[in-house]
Amino acid sequence: MMVTSERFKKISLSRLAEQGIISPLSYAATQSALRLSGESDERVGIALALAQSALHLGHLGLRLNAVAEDFSPEVIRELREREIAELDDDQLEVKFDQLSEDEVMVEDWSDLPELSEWLECLRQSSSVWWTDQPREARPFVLDGDVLFTLKAWRGESRVAHALFQLGNIKMAALPKPSLLWQRLFADSTESWFDGGAVWDRSKLALYSAFRSSVMIIHGGPGTGKTTLTQRILAALIEQYAQEDDPLRIALTAPTGKAAQRLTESIQSRAPFFHLPESIQAQLGELQGLTLHSLLGIAPGRRPEYHRSNPLPYDVIVVDECSMVDMWLLQSLLEAIVVPSDRQQRCRLLLIGDPQQLPSVSAGAPFSELCSQRGPLISESRMLDLTQFIKEPALLAAEEGLDRTINEATHDSLLEELDMSLAQHSTMHSQDSFVDRVVALNQVRRVSADSGIHAAASAMQNVEYLGVDQVIHSFQSSQFTDTEYFAGPPFPQALFDEIIQYAQRAISLVKINPYEALKHLKSLCLLSPHYRGSLGVNELNESVEAELRALRIGGWGRGYVGRPILITQNHPPTGLVNGDIGIVGHDHQVYFENRDTAVNLSVLPPHRTVFAMSIHKSQGSEFQKIIMCIPPERSPIMTRELIYTGLTRAKKHAVLVGNLEVLSASILAQVERGGQLSSRLSRLSQAQIGLKND
Repeated sequence: MMVTSERFKKISLSRLAEQGIISPLSYAATQSALRLSGESDERVGIALALAQSALHLGHLGLRLNAVAEDFSPEVIRELREREIAELDDDQLEVKFDQLSEDEVMVEDWSDLPELSEWLECLRQSSSVWWTDQPREARPFVLDGDVLFTLKAWRGESRVAHALFQLGNIKMAALPKPSLLWQRLFADSTESWFDGGAVWDRSKLALYSAFRSSVMIIHGGPGTGKTTLTQRILAALIEQYAQEDDPLRIALTAPTGKAAQRLTESIQSRAPFFHLPESIQAQLGELQGLTLHSLLGIAPGRRPEYHRSNPLPYDVIVVDECSMVDMWLLQSLLEAIVVPSDRQQRCRLLLIGDPQQLPSVSAGAPFSELCSQRGPLISESRMLDLTQFIKEPALLAAEEGLDRTINEATHDSLLEELDMSLAQHSTMHSQDSFVDRVVALNQVRRVSADSGIHAAASAMQNVEYLGVDQVIHSFQSSQFTDTEYFAGPPFPQALFDEIIQYAQRAISLVKINPYEALKHLKSLCLLSPHYRGSLGVNELNESVEAELRALRIGGWGRGYVGRPILITQNHPPTGLVNGDIGIVGHDHQVYFENRDTAVNLSVLPPHRTVFAMSIHKSQGSEFQKIIMCIPPERSPIMTRELIYTGLTRAKKHAVLVGNLEVLSASILAQVERGGQLSSRLSRLSQAQIGLKND
């Protein structure tokens, strides 16, 4: 018989299961664990069940002090909506109607025990290992005030140790710099420093790529992440160009769209640097893959590449890392096993924007990696850099380049190094994980008078600038690439523009389906939610209703010009979640980078995509976005979500909705139960302590 605390009057395991707060599988697993351990305290049972359910909400562990926020009715409802949205359009209406009738009833978590009481009963449980105690094999782990399943705790631990061990590979002495270094930065007017100790971080990152086997490069739109990646690849290719065995490079990203964009960006920028033809050729041959394709991940079986069958690459570039969950990162790291004779070639470049939404799956590893705090560069790395700067300075003088760096300039650089070293007197003397994290903070691609950039920058610094600065970026006549409209209702002028966009797609697909696919990138409607006012469902239905009224489309699932979004991976057709296509004649559906069409009848689950959720848009870019803000805020509406939607726009961003809801959303941030950052910090501190002993 379960013992129920006086504080539990409304909450019980069975009630949580009835309301779908915990899944039937979690309920059964918890009951089994309690029986095996002889547990009778329902406080323990509820914690164990919620720790399993937290994984479905994106948390690696259950934050015992934030259960009410993490398991609010609104959060549970959003999770169910996302699951339903993976179905075909013809199943959506029935499922959403069922969801309306199946209200989440557990709305009051006030009966939960106080944190201290809950921690104490968990520490007494034979199902829980407390990390401050000697290691024991138990199915759950209590680390601070976060309760993990053993699998999740081990997964995060393995990621931390794998990154740390990979990052500790000792690199050989730096090669003698060549003229390539000058070419790579021929467009740069900056020295290594800009005013004393302010670093040109792209040069620092290129230098660090030769000294570190792991690099984390992060920054917002237009900060030069892809340009820097190509510089790093070109420099590494040149370093091994004289060897018989060329460098083996893999480009990858979480989604097909992101992998395609990475490929195009790397290839299109090659001529810009005036690189030798051999290097341009090698860069031009690179083709991006999804992480699932790279690792050979398929449902129901082990990944093709793993610890016993490692990936055959020297350099792996992962873009859009904010979308990578902890499990996928663990699979990647387990597939990187570096033979001793190739360690000097090993590089793992993790690239992305931590301000964007994390993966819908468990964990936010990239955000945690980017949150590593400390000096920009350690003392040992800075002293090493002194010699590195000296070499290209003298080389440039000897070769008589147009932008000669003479010995006087070189002496000035060394003085700046001394100044910077003095200003960072508290930095670690030893090389640390901080040296592997480079934040690019100077916008290079976007115009200074861009409202999109102003809004994105204001969101990144909202604690200092205030939310009004974000709103100003949309309302000010100073900016021509941002607009704001109140709503609902949806503004008629914008709706007319969307109908014209849809008509153009229908016209183009009859002539050239691939031109129609390009047209789909010109505009996108975005919304945080599927249901409700200004939701994805309402927007798509409104567009199709107008097309029917105009007698040009909108009937059924196979009308010519219908844009569709694939919502599940499908190995038989090679289509993946997130692929966008357009229906042509005879129910043939066309996709980018596919020479042949796919019949509508054999497609995996998909849906109409005049409008899409902001979550689904991640990894894509459009010339113009129209982002809708509903009249009421929900827990998923956070700064990261608004920022992600905004930064899908390349040329123009329009905001429609309630400014009060927008302000509240920008002030809220995603918080995930996980401890990767603290694990890495502890490993770094332990290493520094050992070296200092």
